[in-house]
Amino acid sequence: MATDEMKCQKCGGTNFRRVTDEWMRRSIPWTAEGAMRQCEKCGEKHFTCPKCFNLLTRVNITNVRVMKSTCPNCGYQHPNIQAWLQEQRG
Repeated sequence: MATDEMKCQKCGGTNFRRVTDEWMRRSIPWTAEGAMRQCEKCGEKHFTCPKCFNLLTRVNITNVRVMKSTCPNCGYQHPNIQAWLQEQRG
């Protein structure tokens, strides 16, 4: 279960619902590897950490600079996200 610190990385909202985004799963391969949560307040989608289940990163294909590969809660570094971000940022 996620910690009480789980907040949207865009708006600070604290209510989320689990979502499946098929387009995102096809376009960003690592999003198919775990759970996605969508902020009820602003609609921003986040990928959850496979270790602590907190929000690891916002998933925003139009602004990859806001995405990160290290969980802010437990420090887990997701290797597939890291490799994908390096490729996208060129």
